[in-house]
Parts: sequence; C-alpha cells; structure tokens
Amino acid sequence: MRTDESHQNQVKLDSGGVFKSKTGWIIALFLLLVLTAIIYSNSIRNEILIWDDNLYVNDLPENKDLSLKGLYQIFTSTHTEMYNPLTVLSFSIDYKLWGMNASAYHLENLVWHLLNILLTFYLVLLLSGRFRTSFICALFFAIHPMHVESVSWVAERKDLLTSFFYLGSLVAYLLYLKKLLAYRYLVFSVFLFLLALFAKPQAVFLPAMLFLFDYYVSRKWTKRIVAEKVPFLLLSAVFILIGFLAQKGIGIVSLIDYGYTLWDRLFLAAYGLVFYLYKLFAPFQLLALYTFPVKENGLLPLEFYLAPFVLLALAFLIYRSGRFRKEAVLGAGFYVIALALVLQLFPFGPAVVAEHYSYVSYIGLFYIIGQLVSWIFEGKIKVPQVSKPLITAVLVIYSIFFCIKSYQRNEVYKTSETFFTDIIEKNPDTPPVVFNNRGWYRHTEGDHQGAISDFTRILETHPQYIWAYHNRAIVQQALKNFKAAIDDYQMTFVLDPNYHIGYYHLGLLYAELALWDDAIAAYEQALAIAPDYPEAAHSLIEAREKKKKSEPLSDVNTLANQTWILWEKGRFEECIAVCRDAIDRGVDDATLYNNLSAAYIEVGDYSRAVRAAKKALELYPDFELAKNNLERARATR
Repeated sequence: MRTDESHQNQVKLDSGGVFKSKTGWIIALFLLLVLTAIIYSNSIRNEILIWDDNLYVNDLPENKDLSLKGLYQIFTSTHTEMYNPLTVLSFSIDYKLWGMNASAYHLENLVWHLLNILLTFYLVLLLSGRFRTSFICALFFAIHPMHVESVSWVAERKDLLTSFFYLGSLVAYLLYLKKLLAYRYLVFSVFLFLLALFAKPQAVFLPAMLFLFDYYVSRKWTKRIVAEKVPFLLLSAVFILIGFLAQKGIGIVSLIDYGYTLWDRLFLAAYGLVFYLYKLFAPFQLLALYTFPVKENGLLPLEFYLAPFVLLALAFLIYRSGRFRKEAVLGAGFYVIALALVLQLFPFGPAVVAEHYSYVSYIGLFYIIGQLVSWIFEGKIKVPQVSKPLITAVLVIYSIFFCIKSYQRNEVYKTSETFFTDIIEKNPDTPPVVFNNRGWYRHTEGDHQGAISDFTRILETHPQYIWAYHNRAIVQQALKNFKAAIDDYQMTFVLDPNYHIGYYHLGLLYAELALWDDAIAAYEQALAIAPDYPEAAHSLIEAREKKKKSEPLSDVNTLANQTWILWEKGRFEECIAVCRDAIDRGVDDATLYNNLSAAYIEVGDYSRAVRAAKKALELYPDFELAKNNLERARATR
C-alpha cells in the first residue's frame, strides 16, 4: 500500500528562509544545541534534591544492584508508586559509574534533552517538510522555561527517557509511512514504544497519536490501518493496568480526599489544557508543585468553570481556520493526546498540573506556531508585508526572554533549600510535606533552628502530621534537648500507637543517654509492632551488650540530661545513684548537683537537698532552678 499524493508532497523538503541550504540549517541546529547547553550550564552545579531525586539516586540501595537478581527486581516492582523500570535502571547504571556525583546526573539529563531536541527537529521535518517549521519547534522545545523542570530536576530523567523513545517511535512510524509501508520501521516503532512505556507510563496514548498522523497524511481508513496499531494498543492496555495499580496509592487518594466528582474532573481537565496553553506564552510564577484546588461550598474556583469556554472558543478558531485547519488539528491533537493521561480525567499524580507534563505536548503547539510562520513567509497566508519583520522580531524577543527565564529557573533547583523556599513563597496552600522536607534539609545542613521552625510551622496548621513531630524530635536530640525530643516522640505514639519507627528512634535517644533499660524497652516495642525491623533488632542486641558492661558516662551534658530524664520519669533513687556516682568520680557540675537536689526533695531527704542546692549555687550563683530547689528544701525541712 502506498501513501497518497498529498503525503508525498508534504515530505518534500523546503530549505527556504534565512538559510538557503540544508547545510545552513544543520549549522543552525548545531548552534541551537550549543545555546541550550549554555542555558542549562548552571544546572550542572545543582544538588540532588530531597524531592524524588533522593528516592531514585541514594535512598533505595536495592536499585543499585545490576546483577541478574537485581535486574529482575527492577523490572518486576514499582518505584515511587510508578512502574518505570528503565528509569530505575538508568539511575542504577549512573550510580555504578558516578556514585553520588550530582553533576554527572545533571549532565546526563542535559544530554538526553539535547537528543530530544534533535528528535523534535526531525519529527517535525518529516511532518511538515519545512526546515523553518522544524527549527522553530526545536528552538522553543529547547529553551522554553516550562521544560526546565524536566531537565534540572534529576528525578525527571523518566520524562527525558520516555520522551526520547516516544519521539523515536513517532519518527519510526512516519518513516514507515514515507518508505511505502516498510514493516521494519513499524516493528522498530513498536519496540521504541515499549521502551517509552518502560521509562514512564505517560506514553500509553501514543496509538492515538499514530491515528492522528494517519489523518494528517490523508490515509484512507482500512482494516490495515487498525491492524497495524494492534501491537501498540495491546501494550497500552497492559501498561494502563499496571499504571493504575501502581498509582492508586497516590493519584486516586488525592482526588477522593478532595471530594471530586466526575464533573469536577472534566473541569480539572479543561483547566489543565488552558493552563499549559497560557504558560506557553506567559511562563511567569512557575512552580514545582501546583496543589489541587479546594472546593468551597461544593464548588471549584471560578477559573475552572471558565476553562471549557476558552477551549470552545479555540476549537471554533480551528474550525474556521480554512486551509490551515489540518495543520491546526494536527498541532492541537498532538497537544491534547500527549497530555491526555495527566489531565486528571484519570487520577494521576499528586498535583493538578505539573510543568514537566508540557515537555512533549508543547511540540504540538510549537508546530502550529512554526507552520503559521512558514505559511506566512511562503505567502500561503496573506498578510501585510510589514508583518513579516514584526513576526521575526516577536520570535527573537520571545527566544531571548525564554533563554533568560530558563537560565534563572535553573537556579531554583540549585539546592533543596532554594527549591522548597520557592514553592513556599509562591504557593499560599503549600502542603506540609514541603515544609517537612525543607526542615529536614536544613537539619542536614546544620541549620537546626531553621529546621525546628519549619516543623513547628507545620504543627500550627496540621497538628496530626506525625512526621513533623518525629523529625523535630530528631533535631531536638541533635541539639541535646532530650526532654523536648522525648515529648515529641510521645506525641507520635498518641497519633499512632503502632508507630514503630518512633519507638526505634526513642530507643536511640535512650541509648545515647546510657539508659539501657529504657532503650531496650523501646527497641522491643518497635520489634513487637514490626518484627522484621533489622535496625531495631541490631540496636537491641547492642543495647543489651552495653548494659552488661554498664560503663559510666563521662560527658557532663549527657550526664545532666540522663539524670534529668530519670527525675522526669519519677525514678528518683536511680537519679540520686547516678548523680552520686558521677560526683564521686570527680564530676563537678552545677546542673548535676541541682538534679541531685531535686531528687532528694522528692524522696524527702531535705537536708541533703539543701546541701546539693548550695553546692550548685557555689558553682553557678545565678542558677534559678537551684535557688528554687533550695527554697523548697528549706521550707519543707
């Protein structure tokens, strides 16, 4: 079967424009790749973020196993509630090559982006037969600020990989049509589609794209057209099922929690289509997390109800576009199909929209822009002569603006601090997980007070957020504020009596204070809840061994905290014994004497309480707690 004459005419190459030869356009494309590398050069210095990056790169050691057993594990399990084994394999290989060198991961992302630029250029060249159109599409694909997220965010390697194989599959299919239906290209297209699905399930609607291409090249509707799509459709069906099962823990829950109905989802989808279209021309206030809208009085915000009318108006313009209609339908169809899975008609992901979803879909809109410009410059669309230099000026100005904006946007991904702070400053409905992650990052960087501030801020609005208590307890422990840490751990048990991770970390705290009985009890509680908890089992053995040795503490601060905790727990005799032992070993500390005084008061030995309080005040005359204990002991003696 041969493609019809209209298609044969479409694939004839037109090298008109600024460059009058194919060589000129090849040089232009090379310069575009260089420009893109410059724009993203600052991203290579960025860190691995605590936002999915860590889950792919360093938090799951089993994904770094490249043995046959490891490969089997990668291809038979989900990751971050998504089946994307090719992406996981990519990171596994990276880890073997580069370890934790963040620059290597970012550099590889950039390389994949450059390859996708080339594929975009070639795909559009096969569709349009125009170098000008192809270059405009490749240019905006390369430099648009909405694409920064896909490149500068290490975890979005999955977006880059799936786009590479997705675009490759489309190119192979167009070659199948152009080469008089040579089946080797169709088989290759199916193979690349499978790889795209292994990288990310967002590729599942590629068969619809193939039917769109058939429409564009005016193929007659026959059984063969459907039959050749069967392998694609079967793969889509399988991966839709896998994706549904993998995502139900994150996507469906997100929609149900907000009480969205089927009608609400239609408005969410319409809003998404308008949102990405708007950001194409006005990429301001870009954000890494666009949270779902909260319904008030059963209604979504007004802009969600206005979105369908915008789409109807655009559809009318396409219908009235005359000779250009087929070009507009192709571009708009490409845009919608590439976004179909992530428009929230089907529950997908934790955000109502996301910038990286635009990565492939924008090619459709760039195609419309590129073809419009080409048709105008070719005279197929009649405009005043003055319009041509004006159009050129607009394209140049937008290109410069996109380059600057993308370079600046890369800086947001520099560290987890800059990343989360950008979300917090721009999104008034920032979810607690963002504050939690920024707080943890601040803790790892030594900004403990900043971390406590973030965790406390969460609890002011989300008092049931267990991780804020847990992480604040860890920071308080690092600051030697053991009493505050214990209080936070206790709150986690109030929220969840079976919170085994909390019991384990409480055990670590008690072990640091050499309170071995308490540590052992905490580890045992963790193991009672989660018997297969290797860290708790190991720590329990270690605590029992150290209890047998019962080596006394020498650090004064730790001793003070140990005795204070004993006093807090009402174990006054133990508190007295530890204090006396330390004093007999030559420890001369005001806090220790004060704790001894407080314990003596509780057991009714007021004379010793007075002497201990006086000794504390000799060492530290302005010690208010010791003054209070002295007054209490004298009053009751």
